Amino acid sequence: MRDTFDSATSFNGDISSWDTGNVADISSCFEYSAFNGDLSNWDTSKVTSLYRTFYGAASINGDISTWVISRVTSMQSMFNQASSFNGDISSWDTGNIVDMKVVFKYSSFNGDLSGWDTSKVTSLHQTFLGAPYNRDDLNGWDIRSVTSLYQTFKDAPSFNGDLSSWDTSGVVTMEHTFWQATSFNRDISNWDVASVTNFFRMHYLASSFDQDLCAWGTKITGTPDVTEMFISTLCSEAATAVDLGASPKGPFCHVC
Repeated sequence: MRDTFDSATSFNGDISSWDTGNVADISSCFEYSAFNGDLSNWDTSKVTSLYRTFYGAASINGDISTWVISRVTSMQSMFNQASSFNGDISSWDTGNIVDMKVVFKYSSFNGDLSGWDTSKVTSLHQTFLGAPYNRDDLNGWDIRSVTSLYQTFKDAPSFNGDLSSWDTSGVVTMEHTFWQATSFNRDISNWDVASVTNFFRMHYLASSFDQDLCAWGTKITGTPDVTEMFISTLCSEAATAVDLGASPKGPFCHVC
């Protein structure tokens, strides 16, 4: 059913009773469509990809809480620009999801994700970019397989959730992670940053951020890009230019 209603700007018919029990791919099924019908009874138990399923579907906000997605490996861009969607997807079995890039980018979603199994996810690239997400329920996510936090919370103006328990030992890039996340000011000093090679503008324009990250100086290895990590934050001007050649390394938002 890939692309079935892609760009169907007038269709909003009743497809609630369709037998979808053998469908494996609903990628881009409702991309840029006007559809907002009932999909609650669809059998998604054999679906393996939700890539761009509701991308740009500005009206969609129906009940899909009971969808079985245990075989799905990709949710990339599933709700990207789905500007009305804020449904309950808290009980979804996400244990096989590998790709969560751009899932909620510029969407309206602000629901409970605390129970999601993210243990196989390898990328949170732009996952909440531009989204109004402001819940404090992501700290339990297992992100040990994640390598990219590129722009994860960029332009997410309301987000200020606790992320202190995240296992970031596999993360390679933290470029733009909190760029213009204007509410974020949580302690992430415990993060393992030993594998990170790119911190470029990590907190750029995160205007509320003022956390002491000096502990990172003992964890950083090599010469990662630390350009403008803390520019336009609440970090003191004297603590914004990181010097990896200093002893101790720093400053990291605070003088070390």
